[in-house]
Amino acid sequence: MKKTSKLILLLFIAIFVLTACQPKATETPAAPETSGTSVLRLGTRDSSAMLDLHQSAIALYEADNPDVLIQLEAVPDRDYSTRLQTMFTAGAAPDIIQLADESIPEFVAQGDLVALDDYFPTTFDKAAYLPNLLEPGQVDGEQYLLPKSYSTLAIYYNKASLMRLASPIPRMAGPGMTCWMSPWT
Repeated sequence: MKKTSKLILLLFIAIFVLTACQPKATETPAAPETSGTSVLRLGTRDSSAMLDLHQSAIALYEADNPDVLIQLEAVPDRDYSTRLQTMFTAGAAPDIIQLADESIPEFVAQGDLVALDDYFPTTFDKAAYLPNLLEPGQVDGEQYLLPKSYSTLAIYYNKASLMRLASPIPRMAGPGMTCWMSPWT
C-alpha cells in the first residue's frame, strides 16, 4: 500500500511539473511561419454562419493574393468592444476590425484608427455606395470605415384599411422616401 501511495504521489508531482512547464497559451493563435507572407489579423463580432461567409471571402482573397494570409479572430458580440479597447491599449489589436458606426468617433479620438482615404485606389468610386452610406464612417471629412453591410427598415401598409380607420396615409418625403405623419406624435 505504501508503494502505491508513493507511486500516486509521484504521478501527481510529475503531472504538476509538466503542466507548470507548459508555455503560456496565447489568446490569438500564432500564424504559420511562411517566408515572404504578410499576415493580417481580422477581428469580427460575427458568429456561426457569418464566420463561414468570412472564411469563404478570406479563401477567395488569399487565392488571388498568395503572399497574404488572413487570420480570422472572432469575439462574442457582448465582449467585442471591451476586448478591442483592451487590445488597442496593449498594442495588440487586429489589423482589420469590424466596428459599429457609433463607435467610430470614440476610437478615432483615442488615435486607434487610421483614415482610409490615402489607401483607396484611384479607381475607388464613392458613387457605387448608396447616398449617405459612407457618412457614418467619416470623422472630420475623413473615411475611417467602409460598410460591410447595411439594413433598411420599411413599413408596409394597406391603404384601404388605413382609409377605413380614418388614419393618415404616409406621404412622400423625398425621392424614394416615405414619411409617416402619425396623429399620435
